[in-house]
Amino acid sequence: MLKLLLLLLSSYLLLTNCLYAQSCPPTFPLAPTCTATCGGTAANNDNLNAGTVNCYSSGTSTFGTYGLNGGTLLVSGRNLTVNNFDISNAASTVIVTGGTLNINWRNLNTIGNLRVCGGTVNIIGTNYNNGFNYNVASGGTLNFSTTFNASGNMTITNRGNVNFNATGDYNFNNSGNNINNLGMMTGTNADWNLASSSSVVNNSGSISIRNLAMNTGNFVNMANGASLTVTGNLESNNQTNSFCVEAGGCANLTVNGSSQMNNPLTGSSGIRYCGAAPTGSGGLGSAVNNCVASPLPLTWLSFGGKVVSNNSILLNWVTTQEINTQAFEIEHSYNGTDFTRIGSIKSNNTLGNHTYTFTDKNIVNPHNYYRIKQIDVDLQYSYSKTILVNYELEATNDIIEKVYPNPASNYLTIALTKNSSKKFLMTLYNLYGQTVWQTTLTSAVGEINTALPQLPKECMLSN
Repeated sequence: MLKLLLLLLSSYLLLTNCLYAQSCPPTFPLAPTCTATCGGTAANNDNLNAGTVNCYSSGTSTFGTYGLNGGTLLVSGRNLTVNNFDISNAASTVIVTGGTLNINWRNLNTIGNLRVCGGTVNIIGTNYNNGFNYNVASGGTLNFSTTFNASGNMTITNRGNVNFNATGDYNFNNSGNNINNLGMMTGTNADWNLASSSSVVNNSGSISIRNLAMNTGNFVNMANGASLTVTGNLESNNQTNSFCVEAGGCANLTVNGSSQMNNPLTGSSGIRYCGAAPTGSGGLGSAVNNCVASPLPLTWLSFGGKVVSNNSILLNWVTTQEINTQAFEIEHSYNGTDFTRIGSIKSNNTLGNHTYTFTDKNIVNPHNYYRIKQIDVDLQYSYSKTILVNYELEATNDIIEKVYPNPASNYLTIALTKNSSKKFLMTLYNLYGQTVWQTTLTSAVGEINTALPQLPKECMLSN
């Protein structure tokens, strides 16, 4: 019987140790579930029991107190601030799909769930040191505006953006804490102290913080193409082979300040170290002391455009394997050489396929060139291919009856013969064929008066 008990005990210890051990490739929790059926409207002093869902969908409000005893709050509106938020049941869930939610936790008596499916959540108070599940979807943003001392089972899973905005120590203490990053995490003045022996970082995206301290039993599991940047100091590495990368993969660890290696950093040559030579007796282990150029920030799968309505061209592009990407800027040209920025879209910055669309609603020329400027988180950029979308303008000789006065000095009057929803471009040339002025007009039955700038003499009109 004693042998059986010892065997069971050793098996239990082995199992619990494996929960927080090195694991490459890293594994991640599922993306958050973002739907719920509203049963009522959220109001100040609510305390929702299990099975109850209240929604906040419009306006700007401040609640003095709000409580979840197993219930769900769904926020999809503009701005909501909760000054004292109480969680008293593990089934309690907050879902944000849009707008801005500001939370000041008061009582976290049990582990609950925050799902940021869209919009922005700001954790603005200081009383959130207990365990909690934070899950951020692609397109969502979570901001920790004050530091914390995580005293147990805090899980942060990110597929969008998580920012540690306060200056000072973010302490992961006492019990199992997990940081799972598939998107982008930043902390310009944030110091991560992985103090608990069971704090693990799983990273397949980009992490940038100021200082990092790792205790015995802490691990950073990296996927191929992942990066972790310490802009200050790696204050201690107390775990042998604390970093790993998936087989055949390559991941960057960059330390801009000093590195204190009390134990070997890694047993994997796929970890590329970039920074000053480390101090301490541990060294880099099998790491290559030469960081590699960042992998391609994304792969373009397609880019095209088509005319969808009067004066509108729909652009669409598909990317995959986005790493360290920040935004797309849409650029337009009439000649394929001189481009102008006409819009921008935030990138997903996650692995997998992503489809983007943009509509140019101001088409006044038959020939329209487009390209996409992809901007990285470090503000480096690259371009997509350039595409041409031809737009058939309506013949203006059937629309314009006459233009007067002639000669003109301060204004022109354009008499139209019929209505049209299309726009047309009016250009003034001098006798040498040089463009001296352009304007865009929307045709309508009647007359259009347009002011003229100060022009040289002997210009001729073209429409």
